[in-house]
Amino acid sequence: MTLKLKLLASCTVLLLGSIPSEAESIKASNICGKKWFVEKIKEADGTISKPTKAAQSNYTLYSCDGAFESKEDMRTTGGQWSIDEASDMLILNDDQNGAYSIHVLQADGKHMVIDEQDANGNTTTVYLKAGK
Repeated sequence: MTLKLKLLASCTVLLLGSIPSEAESIKASNICGKKWFVEKIKEADGTISKPTKAAQSNYTLYSCDGAFESKEDMRTTGGQWSIDEASDMLILNDDQNGAYSIHVLQADGKHMVIDEQDANGNTTTVYLKAGK
C-alpha cells in the first residue's frame, strides 16, 4: 500500500470514528436543579412569540430529587418528574393535571427545547432558558 493510500485510509477511519452512531439521549442532570423560563414559543402554524412582561417570571423548577414546582400567573403547582432517556420524554405527574409527558428535543443545562401537543394534535415548540 502506498503512503497516500495509507494516509487516506487512516483519515477515513478517524473521520468515521468521530461520527456519532446515534443521537445522545436527554440526561436528567441537564434539567434538574434549575428554574426554566420561557424564551420564545413557536406555534404549530410557525408563528413565534415571546412571553408577555407578566409571563416572564413564570418558571418550572425541576429538583434533582424528582419533585417539580411550576409557577404560572401567580398560581403554583407541583408534583413529581422523571426523564425517559430512551424516548427523550419528560414525564410529569402533577397535583392538578395528573400524569402527562413532554418531548424534550434539547437540554444542555442552559437551554431546553420541548414539544407540547394539544388535544387536536397541534405541536407547539417551547424554547426555555435556565435562570435563577
